[in-house]
Amino acid sequence: MKFFVITFICVFRGLLFVRSEQLYTKIQQAFCKLQCPEENITASSSCSNASDCECNRALLPNLDSISMTAYGKGNIKVKCKSYDMVFIEWNDDFNPFNKNNTNVYFLHVTTVNNEFFTDMISCHYHSIKGLKPNTPYTISLWGVDNDHHIFISKPLNVRTNGKRTPLPVTNISLNLKPEAKHYEGDLQWTPAKDLSCFYEIMVFRMDFSFTNVDNIPPPQIYDIIPTPELFTIHIEKLEFGYPYDVLIKSRGSKSGRTSDNIRYTFRIPSCLAAHKNLTLCAPAKPENFTVLEIPCSGVFETETDLFDIQLAWSRPSLIPDYYIAELVVYNTSNHVSANTNMTIPGEKYDAIFRKMKIGASYQVHLQAISSGGKSPRAILNRFLIPPNGFVPKLFGEKNKSEPSRHSEDGKMMRIFIGMISILLVFVISSTLVIYTRRRQYSKRNEINEKEILEKQFSKSIFHRIGKPDKWEIPFEKLSFQSHLGEGHFGVVYSATLGGKPVACKILKENSTIDETRQLLQEIELMKNVGSHPNIVSMIGCVTQNVTNGPILVVEYCSMGNLLTYLRSVYDHTSKMLNEYHEDVYHDGRQLFINKSYELNFSQIESSLSLSHKDVLSFGSQIAFGMEYLSQQKILHRDLAARNILMCEDKRLKVSDFGLSRDVYMNSIYYKKSGGKLPLRWMALESLTHQIYSTQSDVWSFGVVLWEIVSFGGLPYPGVEAQNLSELLKKGFRMIKPQFCHDKVYSIMLDCWKESPNDRPTFSALKEAFDALLATETDYLELATTT
Repeated sequence: MKFFVITFICVFRGLLFVRSEQLYTKIQQAFCKLQCPEENITASSSCSNASDCECNRALLPNLDSISMTAYGKGNIKVKCKSYDMVFIEWNDDFNPFNKNNTNVYFLHVTTVNNEFFTDMISCHYHSIKGLKPNTPYTISLWGVDNDHHIFISKPLNVRTNGKRTPLPVTNISLNLKPEAKHYEGDLQWTPAKDLSCFYEIMVFRMDFSFTNVDNIPPPQIYDIIPTPELFTIHIEKLEFGYPYDVLIKSRGSKSGRTSDNIRYTFRIPSCLAAHKNLTLCAPAKPENFTVLEIPCSGVFETETDLFDIQLAWSRPSLIPDYYIAELVVYNTSNHVSANTNMTIPGEKYDAIFRKMKIGASYQVHLQAISSGGKSPRAILNRFLIPPNGFVPKLFGEKNKSEPSRHSEDGKMMRIFIGMISILLVFVISSTLVIYTRRRQYSKRNEINEKEILEKQFSKSIFHRIGKPDKWEIPFEKLSFQSHLGEGHFGVVYSATLGGKPVACKILKENSTIDETRQLLQEIELMKNVGSHPNIVSMIGCVTQNVTNGPILVVEYCSMGNLLTYLRSVYDHTSKMLNEYHEDVYHDGRQLFINKSYELNFSQIESSLSLSHKDVLSFGSQIAFGMEYLSQQKILHRDLAARNILMCEDKRLKVSDFGLSRDVYMNSIYYKKSGGKLPLRWMALESLTHQIYSTQSDVWSFGVVLWEIVSFGGLPYPGVEAQNLSELLKKGFRMIKPQFCHDKVYSIMLDCWKESPNDRPTFSALKEAFDALLATETDYLELATTT
């Protein structure tokens, strides 16, 4: 070691003599810095300060007479780097003479054609900026202390990154700590081999209920820059009981390329699990909730539909202040006809609603209340089935000890029965009269509606639009039935053609020349598309002898649109699973519903279920239809569950593609009824640059898959549409719905790749779903018992 130190002193003096005066000047600046008050040395948040305090040159040491050493323990290292920066870190005890001394450092950076020194540094890390990409550098750390020692590190060789896509992080972990009203946590990760300095982290609270889409908070976004705690962030206000999703991607620079997202999912324990205190936390949902109907058939009961409703549930480990029980009775139209509440002491775990008239169906809600809040409601749906052998008594049995009243009771009974008979005859006759009149009125309305339609298409004015061809249908062969819905400029009616049901699209009254042109263009496009089992195909058109423009005749899909079906499945299945949720997708939310077809509940009540095979079949059918459209060089541009129609046996057909080219003319999707651009279904390049292609339709296909497995959920719940573009550019993608299998979700993520060229084709998507269908694996883990 002595030989090494002496050799280094000789080399150091050679450096001072041969190289330049710059190193000598930097060492003097370092000693000058030590003359500053100690708090001035360490006050800078960046731990470096180019300006020195007032320096007494007379007190500077003679460099030829001071002790110098080389410290070769390898304690200087690269913490991270980018293509134009290196972040260096070293130990606090770098000083080999006295680790408790006050130290000042600077870095000497050399490359083949250049060298420079950094400013003075008073802590143990520093960012060297302004470097060249993919270039080797040699870095040495110099230090001085207030005992006039000079020390230097062993040289460190490092190469900056090239301007390439950074590698993703690994080994994500989270240390959680409960607070009074939330959790906090330190999220940590391990950088990849390229040691990227910049990271972008998004934290999302997830909610699978689809009942609180307005209350889901926006994502927390962290844009990380180099700090001593580079590979960790502190996350606050993590809400009790919710699952969270974290997306981390590394970046080449503050605004450079980004890696693929790495996803980390975790769940925050409930408040009760963390604190076990009902003054801080809401009670748990009542468990093992049961309901039993007991007929009120006592001696003095005169009504046959009265029941005692007995409630019971498990005694909780933490007793709430009280319970609220609610009995909600529904009429035959599924509307609330009665609502009764009851308060129950917290120490009880049973209760009775006495002498309730409940009808055929009702719900019972039970909710626990404490000073910490309200529990989730336990809800049971009940359908009344009277017990076997139950015969309600209008009157009690006769008392044999009072024979003198026998004849009087019999007389009153006969009078009562006579009055009831007269009343029944009157009610029945009145009902028949009303029924007959209503049928006549309904029939007149049907005739009037048909007369209106016939009048609208009257031949009083002869219109000839274009030259007739094989698609032309004489107007007389169409028999219009009823109004189905309307869009921007068109109205859709159901009709029959040769006894078979069809759908007819016509122009609205007082339509413009441009709207007529658009419908004619749609007709011409549909002619070229041809027929396909998963496309709503054209049957014909009427362009001759019509007064209000052309008529487009297409297949009629009796089951309505897919979105309405999915939401009906959600509602129906929720009731079957006793997990009833109010449908939150009210009219204000359904901005893009295809109202051309409404769901026919009478036809599909028995098929309101969604199995794993249905999900895979839906994906395959839609991909097959879109594959055909892409082969015809047709872009859909508005692929969504609302624009997919359903026929019997759950056969799907893609619709509304004929209008797509004109809907998006000049990058505008305009609807007079107040609709908007379908932002939540649009690809990233469509949102940012109005670029549409088959691959942007693939992105929309991924959103449709999400709609299917979420039972018609609103895409990107909790995210404002105007913020969607920025989030997608940062790498945000929708989370996996609760009942979605990993392989189906993997297909969605492939559809949402940032580069259109990285997304699968519709042919590849069709093959993927067919392969999954062949395995018959449970991709939707949902019981559909009825």
